[in-house]
Amino acid sequence: TAVTNIVESKTLTAVNGNHRSGKSHEDVKYLNIWKVADLTYFPKGIEKYFPNLIAIATFDCDFHKFQGHEFDAFSNLAWLNIVGNPNLERIPGNLFAKTPLLHTIMFYNNNIKYVGKNLLDSLSHFEYADFTNNYCVKHYAETSSEIPALIEHLKNNCTDIEVPIC
Repeated sequence: TAVTNIVESKTLTAVNGNHRSGKSHEDVKYLNIWKVADLTYFPKGIEKYFPNLIAIATFDCDFHKFQGHEFDAFSNLAWLNIVGNPNLERIPGNLFAKTPLLHTIMFYNNNIKYVGKNLLDSLSHFEYADFTNNYCVKHYAETSSEIPALIEHLKNNCTDIEVPIC
């Protein structure tokens, strides 16, 4: 399946690809988007084609920002990997507001400078997070007991208020 040239206001109108015999888009549980240089925004409307995703992984795309509602339709999302986006500087605090089952988050090798207040607070199943190799955060939490320290680090070092960087 090819996904290219996604701009902020554009909604997907078609998804093409092959499935195993007897399977359809509704059977897809894991979405992997790999090295799409002109993918600057998460594909809007993708939930119409893949409504049952539990895992989303993107590698070396070029996301510029998230609006905060990209994953709202994926209430069963458990695993999220957004890696290698040199222009991704901000993560809104409400990005995971409607993904209560999310337990693994990987945001390493981006350029994150600002994280919205309470980004991780609503995740009751949260177990693992990797925010290494970013501008304001280079930490990860391998166990649920390490999550509070990561949350505190994000609050102290990645404030959502833009301040001049000297």
